[in-house]
Amino acid sequence: MLKKIKWLLVFLLAVPILLVVLGFFQLWKMSYNHTGEISTALIYGETNKSKDAQLNNQIITTVLNTRFPSGSKLADLHSMIDKLGGKCKVNPKGGIDCRISQSSTFCISSWLDILIDINADETIKDIEARSEWLGC
Repeated sequence: MLKKIKWLLVFLLAVPILLVVLGFFQLWKMSYNHTGEISTALIYGETNKSKDAQLNNQIITTVLNTRFPSGSKLADLHSMIDKLGGKCKVNPKGGIDCRISQSSTFCISSWLDILIDINADETIKDIEARSEWLGC
């Protein structure tokens, strides 16, 4: 009889705990974040297979110049590029050239070149972006 009471107590404690855990799991499943998909669709088209590289470059250039308008601190743009794993170098002809890897798979890789013109006071003058790729 004592064993039956013990199992009944375990059951009565386990069921509410299981229900709470399942409730939190359901709430977690209902959460979402489509920020990345929205950004990708706006820049590259709804299917992310836009063949119009020139349009994509114009959109990315416009976004960068809007986010970092003329007169902005170069350090702010450089910080964003660093966070995305990009690298920058001084261009001997003037300005700064940066590169951010976008994707890579066997024999194909793509990247974003960001060409930054700077003012004499080391602020941003203009930004141009170009998506590039290389395949074998």
